Amino acid sequence: MMRDLTFDYKSLFNQATAVTPDAVILLNHEGQALHVNEAFHQLYGWTLQELNGMDVLPFISDDKSTLRKALVNLETVESTEDTHMTKDGCAIQLSINCKPVRYDEERPHGLIAVMHDITGQKAIHSVIERTAEPVFIHHHGAIIYMNQACAELLKAKQPSDLLDSHIFDFIHEDFVDLMQERTKRCYMGEEVDAVDIKIIVEDEVLWVTVSPNPVLFQGKHCTQVSLRDVTMQYDRQQLLEEWAYHDVLTGLPNRRYFIASAEKKLSNWQEANTGDTFNEHQLVVMSLDCDDFKQINDTLGHEVGDQVLKKIGRVIEQTVRETDTVARMGGDEFLILFELEQDERELHRIVNDLLTKLNQAWNFGTNQIEMRVSYGLAYHRNGETLHELINRADRDLYKMKRKRLIERFQSGQHTQCAYSTRFIGGHP
Repeated sequence: MMRDLTFDYKSLFNQATAVTPDAVILLNHEGQALHVNEAFHQLYGWTLQELNGMDVLPFISDDKSTLRKALVNLETVESTEDTHMTKDGCAIQLSINCKPVRYDEERPHGLIAVMHDITGQKAIHSVIERTAEPVFIHHHGAIIYMNQACAELLKAKQPSDLLDSHIFDFIHEDFVDLMQERTKRCYMGEEVDAVDIKIIVEDEVLWVTVSPNPVLFQGKHCTQVSLRDVTMQYDRQQLLEEWAYHDVLTGLPNRRYFIASAEKKLSNWQEANTGDTFNEHQLVVMSLDCDDFKQINDTLGHEVGDQVLKKIGRVIEQTVRETDTVARMGGDEFLILFELEQDERELHRIVNDLLTKLNQAWNFGTNQIEMRVSYGLAYHRNGETLHELINRADRDLYKMKRKRLIERFQSGQHTQCAYSTRFIGGHP
């Protein structure tokens, strides 16, 4: 802030212009220009010689001008906005600071004024406010301006509620490093492409497209950021991906997901077992299906058959561990990929628990079904592909089915299904 000083006007003026790149003018109490700096000439177009002898300063067009009032009252003015005219007739918007001064003990007071051009800043304001796109401006991360659309996106009643907030208060932790790097590049004047990131607004996760651009604002090198809410597109994409990788009926992962996940686990296992290293983990595939499932569909209807598949899926999902990969491969066939430690007792416990839950009487409406499932297990062999591993599990399953079929034939039950039904209410 300028102080009241008693100097000759040239010393005073030189002191004022030495600390600012803005336009500076020194006026006597009658409003005559005593000195202007080069920045004044560049901004307004007038030289000191052209201003000399003018009774009314030509760049002040309004009697209510901040500069005119400060001159009349010889008062201090701090950061007040005003509109002036340039020599060629263009209106410029300014932030003005004025301070009354004394030239010497005998001479009357005058005024020194510093004018900072905010025309560009006001133009930015105008453009941003007219756009429906959320926009904010930050200086080294601190938000110094935003429009109403941005405030609404960030769940604020008005922009002023979020001024001085930091941009990283909103950015999801997964994207902090990315945005720090891009912000730094933007400040260095590099062109930065738009990028999609996640932000957190009142515990809600939103996806937004962020488009940063360098801008001179309030006399500072800042970054203007445009936001576009793309949450719906990402939600839609996520839903499509779920449909692509999940079975619609049971909600379990499907064949595509199982193959991709199992291939990745198999690749990791093989990398861990190269050279002299050997990983004690072991991969095991379990193939499982419902005995005589076709007869359930044929005798009780596909609606009951669908209910059976859903329940099998729920039982499997609730019994296996989170680290195991489960999928419905199609029809009544399910696959499970186990990743075991050296001790196999955990696998035996899970398999026995699963079979106990599946091989029992289930009620579906008025029908009670005595369920029976068959399964096969295959332990991964070094160098074996996933396709070969699954085929061995399937062969083990069909071996169990053949064994059961032979047992039923030998007992004279070869004309019966592997399950039995009885009605527990209503009519058959």
